[in-house]
Amino acid sequence: MKRLVRKFNILRCLAFILATLLICVTFSFSGVSAAQDSGKLGKMKWSFSGGTLEIVGKGEMPDFTEQDMAPWNKYNTQIRRIDIDDRITYIGKLAFCDCSAVIAVELSDKVKTIGDMAFAGCSSMESITMPKIETLGEYAFSRCFKLDGVILPATLKKIGACSFYRCESLSL
Repeated sequence: MKRLVRKFNILRCLAFILATLLICVTFSFSGVSAAQDSGKLGKMKWSFSGGTLEIVGKGEMPDFTEQDMAPWNKYNTQIRRIDIDDRITYIGKLAFCDCSAVIAVELSDKVKTIGDMAFAGCSSMESITMPKIETLGEYAFSRCFKLDGVILPATLKKIGACSFYRCESLSL
């Protein structure tokens, strides 16, 4: 009987140790703060690391839909900075939608068009630089609640409906 009790206690201790190890491993992996990922997007390449999303390529970025979001969308709450190659001419529809941690974006003078809802829901964005933009899509910056640093260049020809909808910090 004592042997049986002793074996039971040993098994309980082993179960406790295994459970503790499992919990430690789970928390150590969930605590990883800097995700890394990359991929191709037509003629463009993208990579995400350390809070920075980098897009390299030439020409027009593709448009995205609510059913087929940008591949980096899974990091939308972790993206703090967006670096876009200075050879890109078009920011696709919904490209950075709901990237809620982005604070500022600087586009090159090659970017001529920002697609519909491209930066919608970038609720922490305070400023955007777009030196030679010609067209802003519908709802391009909607729900950018902190956006207050916007300079519209003389090259701007078309502003889509509700481009700055609910940009509560903007002033005239």
